[in-house]
Amino acid sequence: MSTHLPPSRIHTDPRVLCRASLLQSGGENALLVLIKVRLSIVPEGWALLADPSGSPALLSDTARPMPSCDVLLISDTPVLVSLYQGDEILLYERIPSVTPPSGRGPFHEGEGAAGSLVSYDLRVPLLEGNEWVVMRPGGKLRIATQIPGVAPLAIALVEGDGKGVELKPVALVCDTIAIDLDHKAFTLVFRGLLDLGAGATAKAVVAGLDILGSAVDVAPLVEAARASLTHSIPAPPRSIPLPLGDQPAPAQAWKGEDF
Repeated sequence: MSTHLPPSRIHTDPRVLCRASLLQSGGENALLVLIKVRLSIVPEGWALLADPSGSPALLSDTARPMPSCDVLLISDTPVLVSLYQGDEILLYERIPSVTPPSGRGPFHEGEGAAGSLVSYDLRVPLLEGNEWVVMRPGGKLRIATQIPGVAPLAIALVEGDGKGVELKPVALVCDTIAIDLDHKAFTLVFRGLLDLGAGATAKAVVAGLDILGSAVDVAPLVEAARASLTHSIPAPPRSIPLPLGDQPAPAQAWKGEDF
């Protein structure tokens, strides 16, 4: 059985989107955390943080962490896509044009298939950051952009076993990249599963973002999460300004082979 934590119990850095669900099976409890980071494609440079509300809903949004990374695409033309991790070629594949069956939409609870993407079973090793994404849409000029070192963090406020509320980190992996060439952006999906054990439950979740070593201070988010456990606090508006902070310095131009 799966139960979503309400928005009032999820406290996030506005540069990310976060969903959290409680999973129950056989008397054991676990917490599934999903975080999305959206980036704008910058030719020959670091991709830049973008408003995460433009992240697409995916059929895999309810999945547990995966052992490899799915590569998904939205494009109105066929695209030759390559992924490089250092000198290693993770992917070199021509992908047909893909349009979501019911259009694309922002990340919403329970959105389901509308706005989902098609992967064609393209999978690469889990992304670590600093990979180059190289694309040639419809035979046009090459577009190369580099994924910055983005590292979301998630902290669960766990209650149980008579110990009061404890803070427990949730280990995350980047197991999906959704490339949206129509909007010159892509979304990284991070997932983590925290075993809560019998008799314990996650009461709230805090999510932040570290980009190229510059992390948001999550202490105020943790305090807000603690307060939400004893007071009725409305969820923050989704239209709050985005403190994107310092953007990464320009990367060196792509030096790999042209294809």
